[in-house]
Amino acid sequence: VSGEIPEDGDKHTVVLVGEDGRDYPCIWLRRRSKSGAETGAGLSGGWRGFAIAQCLGTGDALVFEMLQSSARREPQAVMHLQVQVHRATEPTEER
Repeated sequence: VSGEIPEDGDKHTVVLVGEDGRDYPCIWLRRRSKSGAETGAGLSGGWRGFAIAQCLGTGDALVFEMLQSSARREPQAVMHLQVQVHRATEPTEER
């Protein structure tokens, strides 16, 4: 996924498409060392809301599938990812 994100800037909008069909805009952040080398990346703003809405729990595995540009609904986003959740256990109200 990181290779699909534009190199200009360290913060981009990525839209996660949940199993409920809803869009969840998130922020993709690149981490860089003091020398400027990329040291990692991950999802930030919006991730917590996605995790709560999808009832994610410890041990759940996620599969991210990049959607083709024709399926993209938010042009300001650099990427749309369909997310499949493979649950470690059945969701409960406690999650």
